[in-house]
Amino acid sequence: MQCFEIVRLLPGNTLVDAETYECLHRFRNGSTLKPGFYVVVWPESVNRREYEDGTGFVGPFATSREATAARPPSSQHVDTLRRP
Repeated sequence: MQCFEIVRLLPGNTLVDAETYECLHRFRNGSTLKPGFYVVVWPESVNRREYEDGTGFVGPFATSREATAARPPSSQHVDTLRRP
C-alpha cells in the first residue's frame, strides 16, 4: 500500500512536513517545485520518509484541504514510515 503525506513548500524551497519539520528541498538535477501544498506519495517498497527524486509530488494546491482531497484513495498516512 502506498503511503502519503501533505507537505507545504514555501518560497526559497523550504519544505515543511506534516510534523512541521523544515528542510530545504531541491531535486538532484537542480529543479525545484512551486510554492504550495503537495501530496507526497511513496511506493510500497519505501520504508523511510525521504523527499528524493523517486518520491511522487502531486500539486501544488492552494490549501491543505485541497491537497488532502487529492490523495490516492487506497493509501495510508505516512506515520507508518520512519524518518531517515
